[in-house]
Amino acid sequence: MVPPPRSVLPAHPVPTSPSAQHALTPAALSALDITPGEIIRNWLNALSPTAARTYRLALTRFTRWALADPTAPPESALRLLTDLGCGPAHHLVTRWRDLLLSTGLATGSVAAMTASISSMLKAVRRAGLIEWRLESVSPRIERRHDRSGPTRAQVDRLLRHLAAIAQPHGKFECVSGPPISSMREIFSSSD
Repeated sequence: MVPPPRSVLPAHPVPTSPSAQHALTPAALSALDITPGEIIRNWLNALSPTAARTYRLALTRFTRWALADPTAPPESALRLLTDLGCGPAHHLVTRWRDLLLSTGLATGSVAAMTASISSMLKAVRRAGLIEWRLESVSPRIERRHDRSGPTRAQVDRLLRHLAAIAQPHGKFECVSGPPISSMREIFSSSD
């Protein structure tokens, strides 16, 4: 097996030695911290709470799948992907996607998980540490069920039909409602 290339991610914050006229404040120096852990923290903090929770879980799941050490932090997975480079990283994430799909997870769930890895690498690219991005690794989301329900016109016809069979006091003639054949007729007419 070929050893991975040397990491493009620094192990420690970027050393800064600005000239005396450009001395930076401690806050500005901390903003230049581009360690893997800081990149992940900044990336997750920029997301909504729901997205951050989803992306954090996906990153943890990817880390557990990709690395033999079950206690490896997410920064290790980030370092792995950046060390591998564009082609191998694509292949690795694509294999993870295929495994998730083979376990029966919904395509929407798998798409969210692969999008989290792509989003994290986008943050790394914005930090200037890589020049590539993951493309086309999310599966196409397939519609599982038609949950659209009846149209507004079909509901209006149903209500008119129910009102027509109701007695003057607002009660239905029978407990079971209108015959099934008339219900089919209401919903089968197109609008």
